[in-house]
Amino acid sequence: VGMDEQWPLPQYMNGERGSTKFREETYYTVTRWQTETRIQYRPHAKAPGSKSHIRYEEYSKATTVGEALALGTWPVDWCWDYERGFIKILGPIRDEPIDTSKITDESILTDVDRAIEYWYRRELARNFGLSLKDLSVGRGSSESIPMRAHRLVAQRGAKQRLEAADRECRRITAEDVRLTLQEWGFAKNASRENVRPEGQEYVFSDTVGLLRDRQGDIHVTSSAKSYPEVVRLLNKYLSDHMPAEMAGFKWTSLNLNCNYAAKLHR
Repeated sequence: VGMDEQWPLPQYMNGERGSTKFREETYYTVTRWQTETRIQYRPHAKAPGSKSHIRYEEYSKATTVGEALALGTWPVDWCWDYERGFIKILGPIRDEPIDTSKITDESILTDVDRAIEYWYRRELARNFGLSLKDLSVGRGSSESIPMRAHRLVAQRGAKQRLEAADRECRRITAEDVRLTLQEWGFAKNASRENVRPEGQEYVFSDTVGLLRDRQGDIHVTSSAKSYPEVVRLLNKYLSDHMPAEMAGFKWTSLNLNCNYAAKLHR
């Protein structure tokens, strides 16, 4: 068995070595690594005589992500090597990517946590054409940084589609809605027990518009206030395509669901 067979590429790479633009699956994998995540590097993976070979020979001695960081590598190196089958992950890793906005005690953050968060925020900004300031998420926010990035892209796209429809004197189309929802960052909602399939802990579900909270107060959801063009596009699509017999029908809220088969419910 050759070295390529012993050190295969990730399955999602479909046999193609990575490029300078990393895959979404790679980001999702690497952002779940921890200081104590055990790793194994492929021996002598880079061509002798190059600067990258000398550097690789040094840092490939690492047996954990924490050691790899201490030996001078960064998350961008981990992505590059992982997409080429140079790293095996032996665990443990987080169930979800690191999200420092959910951590109230910053003293528990490790150097690996900080390196991943610092790097990933900049990758999201660069890949989506956003500013770092746009991606600021307040501590304790219900949004993660990746969710915020996707929602900002959906807001930008919805605004462009609304403007195009006005300019072309046309209705909002199903394709306009599909593209906007495809860009949207859905929340993991653990509270919808009436629709949640058996064995699942959450569903991807958001409500925009008015919502009654657990105290009985009615308020506008934060997502509706933060991303008004997305809500406007959805409302306009419904208004544009309302059957004649339902003319004048009003609504206060929209529930957006993604990728799950709901249980039967009223």
